[in-house]
Amino acid sequence: MPYIDPADVRAPRKNWTLLTVEFSTGRGDGTQPGWSVATGLWDDHPATGVRWNGQDDETGAGNPQSRGHPTWFILPDELVEPVMAKVAKLKEERDGVDCRVWSPPNYSEGAWKVTIQLSGEKQKIAGADFVFFYPKMSNDMFRAKDGYMVVAQGEKGLEICGKFVDGYWEGDLYTYNLHTKAEAVSNQIREIIVASLKRQITDAREPNVGP
Repeated sequence: MPYIDPADVRAPRKNWTLLTVEFSTGRGDGTQPGWSVATGLWDDHPATGVRWNGQDDETGAGNPQSRGHPTWFILPDELVEPVMAKVAKLKEERDGVDCRVWSPPNYSEGAWKVTIQLSGEKQKIAGADFVFFYPKMSNDMFRAKDGYMVVAQGEKGLEICGKFVDGYWEGDLYTYNLHTKAEAVSNQIREIIVASLKRQITDAREPNVGP
């Protein structure tokens, strides 16, 4: 089964709406194919899907599949909590910054919900109430949820910044020049935010330099 990017798997379309690929091991580690966990909607109700991504040296479309098309296996509600707890642990071990970017059904195109959770180790380094400068992303605008915003001195004067509360931040991002809900775009935004945060936590001398 060749590698299938989980962000491209939309079936079963009749019932399933993909929101966010929460975790993916990509093409795997050579001993087994990669796997993914995603959150979405099943008949407009929150749901969690899992699948094997497949490997490039095999035929098929990953697993599960239906008539040759890749699809998701929807977890029973009773299994969602332990699976997502493990996913959170794996994310923490991987990079210490758990950033989610998605466009809820009631958001317009180009508007994204963003949540960020720092791992225990990252909190020790940065501080639980770490103040960070938003990455520079063209004319796009971050808007923090109440309690997660401060004004701080930047390289060119005072700037509106984000503030973690007990290692957590929440807000919205408006991509004015990019009107879409594409999963590939949310992944790109996530990568920019995570890279910027890691740089700021590591080197406080350059807090507002984006990727």
